[in-house]
Amino acid sequence: MAAVGFLVESKGAAQREARSSAGWKRQLMKLAAGQIRLAATDLGNHLACRHLTTLDLAVAEGKRVAPDWAAPDLAVIRERGERHEREYLAHLCAQGLTVDNLSHIRHQEEKRLLQETLGLMERGTDVIAQGALGDGEWFGRPDVLRRVAAPSKRWAWSYEVADTKLARETKATTILQLSLYSELLGKIQGTTPEFLWVIPPGEGFAGEKYRVSEYAAYYRYVKARLIEAVGSGKHGGAALGGADRGAAARKAVPADAGQYSLGFANEIATVEATYPEPVEHCLICKWFRECDAQRRADDHLSLVADMRRQQRDQFEAWNAGTVAKLAALPIPLEQKPRHGSKEAYVRMREQARV
Repeated sequence: MAAVGFLVESKGAAQREARSSAGWKRQLMKLAAGQIRLAATDLGNHLACRHLTTLDLAVAEGKRVAPDWAAPDLAVIRERGERHEREYLAHLCAQGLTVDNLSHIRHQEEKRLLQETLGLMERGTDVIAQGALGDGEWFGRPDVLRRVAAPSKRWAWSYEVADTKLARETKATTILQLSLYSELLGKIQGTTPEFLWVIPPGEGFAGEKYRVSEYAAYYRYVKARLIEAVGSGKHGGAALGGADRGAAARKAVPADAGQYSLGFANEIATVEATYPEPVEHCLICKWFRECDAQRRADDHLSLVADMRRQQRDQFEAWNAGTVAKLAALPIPLEQKPRHGSKEAYVRMREQARV
């Protein structure tokens, strides 16, 4: 089994953003019939930045308007990603497989997309490109659904999900996205797919396969935290995912969640009011200008070059929670920091004075 790197890095994030921003590929949470409908993109966004979930929710509820801005290099990455997908589909056609492509249907036409996809699955089409999967609460458009010989409860065949990715290293967000697709697919065909596939560039398009069950606990954990962060999905009625989402989220947290989430454990461990903390995703996020303006207005400690989150927490505990207060912090330090050396904190204090 191929190794999965559970790290967010700017290039991989840019590739995800470019693909989710492309016209018919854009799938974000929205308010439908009084209920918040979530999408695969929302899982990756929540993992990258909890504050992004807060902002997207406000847009879905009509409380805010999303900025009309995109990182300059996204168009190039988007074109490369779409070319990679076209080449993969051409490769499948050359193998004699029947490929039905639904990319001409806009993502806003969800009902039509779901019906067309189901019809192709019922006919046993070899490959379905840009189909749609949904259950009313979640929606997604996997790059490819491939028929496999294993029977499902519904048909004498079944399908597995494959996504074309430019990144050479598979990211946690990719596994989360494909895990959601696999869950939705399992509801349709009555049988959970055994594998999910990532198709990176390369001769022969040798895919990387991952066993769905091996990542199920991690997927349920992040999914439950997102549902809890979104809050009541049905205004004036039942909440998304059930009446007690908090209990559901706590129940979904596996005992070994830490080994899956690694660096993200602290980011998704609690549900609370969010702040635009600077993260890797900021480099390509449409909300960057607004969040950056808020940090500057707040004189936030993240404006001090090279300061770590742990150091910011310590300065806040010392009542030096702004750049101005930090610059005025008496030297020598009166207290020993909980982590690291006094010298490192003195350097941060001097940096704040620049």
